[in-house]
Amino acid sequence: MENFTNSDGDEKKLSELNSVVGVPVEREIPLSSLIPPPSDWADIFKKADKKDIEKMAASIYRYGLLHRITLWENANEKYMILGGSTRAAAFRFLYSTTKDEKWAKIPAKVYAPNQIDKIDAKRIFIVSNTDQRQMTTKNIAQAYYSLIKLEKERAFYGSGIFSRDAAAKQANVSPTTFTNYLKLIKLISPLLEEIDKGTLPMTVAYELAFLPDDLQQYIFDCEYFHDLKRRTAKKIRRSAKTPADIDEILSESDSTQNIFKYQIEMPQKLPADCEILPLFVSKENKSEILQQLRQAVNDSNFSDDVKNNLLKTFDLPQ
Repeated sequence: MENFTNSDGDEKKLSELNSVVGVPVEREIPLSSLIPPPSDWADIFKKADKKDIEKMAASIYRYGLLHRITLWENANEKYMILGGSTRAAAFRFLYSTTKDEKWAKIPAKVYAPNQIDKIDAKRIFIVSNTDQRQMTTKNIAQAYYSLIKLEKERAFYGSGIFSRDAAAKQANVSPTTFTNYLKLIKLISPLLEEIDKGTLPMTVAYELAFLPDDLQQYIFDCEYFHDLKRRTAKKIRRSAKTPADIDEILSESDSTQNIFKYQIEMPQKLPADCEILPLFVSKENKSEILQQLRQAVNDSNFSDDVKNNLLKTFDLPQ
């Protein structure tokens, strides 16, 4: 679904594509000449509901159309909507409501029949409709997966650039972000939903996506994904073959995370060029250890200054 705010994001992404296919012509097109894209293209994107369309219509009625829709003309003088389906629906709503002929046509950027082909048209459609702020993680992953398939089918920029990098450039995201979303295609739906809820970080989800579905489901059913760190998730990805392996890794992780920080008060100011070495001893052996430590310091080959500093630090009588 399109962003209600009519952001400039689409314009930036389309300018990258237009640098190769050429700039479309700006025209006004009758609403009656518009046709939807193929259903299999649009399946991965959420369709605007009546409320979305009415909000868009109200914005257009008040402020005007801030961004033209994107169309591809065919040989029968019909125009496939590649970007702006919600804006087109808003124009239809305004026309049917007001009967004003000014809403019967919509400003558009039109690609000529021979300017692009079906593969390029699908790229433009995906790029125009992919909005990370409004789409689910699953839908974004599916959109990027479609882009990489198109790139492998036919390179957009020609040879000399990796398919992933080329597709990421078209989507206007970093190659790393693009790769992370591609991997999430393998993540089970319940965990994908946790990403959108904000309870599963993308970095952790990426590691879990390498696991078989049954182990992913086990992690979800046990709610292990809560507070799971990437380092632990990576260890699970590399080592876990069974649910028992996951339990063991998490158990080990819990024990290693029991690290406590202490604030130590010194009887004197820390001398320059010195460091603190923590020493933990049992209460019952404290006196004996302190005596042995004093004897070891006095018998050492340290200079008198070092000996004095050590004995003062541990509050040991000379």
